[in-house]
Amino acid sequence: MLKEKIIILFGLFLLFISCQKSFVPYNTEKGINTISFDSDLMLHQAKVPGGRLTKIWYYKSLGAPSGNFHSYKGLILFSTKFGRVVTLNPGTGKCIRNRMVAKGNDVVIAISDSIIVTGLKKGKETLRAFNAVRGNMLWKQNIGAVSAGLAVESHFVAAGTEAGWIYFIDTRDGKIIWKRKLRSRIEGISIKYGLKVYAATNDGTVYCLSIGEGNIIWLRKLYGSIFSPPAFSRQRIFAGTNQGRLFCLSDFSGEVVWQKSVPGAIFKGPAADRYSVFFGTTRSTLYSLKISDGSENWSVKIPGVPGNAPLLTQGLLFSGTLTKKIVVVETSTGKILTTASVNGRVKTDLQIAGDVIIAGTDKERIYGFKIKHVK
Repeated sequence: MLKEKIIILFGLFLLFISCQKSFVPYNTEKGINTISFDSDLMLHQAKVPGGRLTKIWYYKSLGAPSGNFHSYKGLILFSTKFGRVVTLNPGTGKCIRNRMVAKGNDVVIAISDSIIVTGLKKGKETLRAFNAVRGNMLWKQNIGAVSAGLAVESHFVAAGTEAGWIYFIDTRDGKIIWKRKLRSRIEGISIKYGLKVYAATNDGTVYCLSIGEGNIIWLRKLYGSIFSPPAFSRQRIFAGTNQGRLFCLSDFSGEVVWQKSVPGAIFKGPAADRYSVFFGTTRSTLYSLKISDGSENWSVKIPGVPGNAPLLTQGLLFSGTLTKKIVVVETSTGKILTTASVNGRVKTDLQIAGDVIIAGTDKERIYGFKIKHVK
């Protein structure tokens, strides 16, 4: 009798372990990819006159985040370099779901309605779609190694590849609407107001394509290589190069409206609001320029090279660095309001969920920071 009880208990233990590793597990706070709120998770608060940044949680993932964070129905989703897609509660850091989509593969994701589209950086069937609620696979497409983040517009996704192709695909059934071969590896894609697709390639060329058929409306070869998606504001397109130049292009013709040369290379960003464009350089400097003519609003030295594009919200700029810092800057003045330390280099773009800033590092840590608007 005792032997039978031991066998039953052992079987239940194995079942518990297998559930933790299943395709769509629901984790508790001490589940497979979560950690308990011990002394290392005590609230961290950095105070400066008029400002505050508070770390409210962190989460240990299996694999560093790959690509960007995404908001979906009040939750945060991200992919990892080990082939997982993770869903977190941004208020608590609790893991809601953790699914394996491509074991050992570097994965980027995008969300279209209730569909998660994943792009793989190696292997076959490199574009895959899953139901965001049930987790079942909807379709697959083999488009070659996906080189950059995915861009979504309505129920369509644009994906760029290492071979220089852009695919525009219906997320509902995986049908390829159009594809277009460009000069070199796709480094970033942006979609503007559902009308145009902008792509940046590694050889330093910015393309504007029609969203309906993928026809090239214009292209502009810049000085240097580009490593991030173009940004846009009003009728201007912005791209930075590794030669330390920030270009402002006309949305209509691709003509250079103005350009600004700065010390260091521009690998991440830029980001723009209605009146200014913001970017960082490898000289550990953030810049703000006027959209109208490229004249400098301000520049400020920060503690480390930016590892992501600036995040703009409520008159604040957030930047993560390769020296394990989150920096908060006032967009109107360039004043550094506060910094906070994290474990690892911040190499993915930050995300905002309500009043929480989400950041990830190459040490497999995801952080939630509470923000307070600085008046």
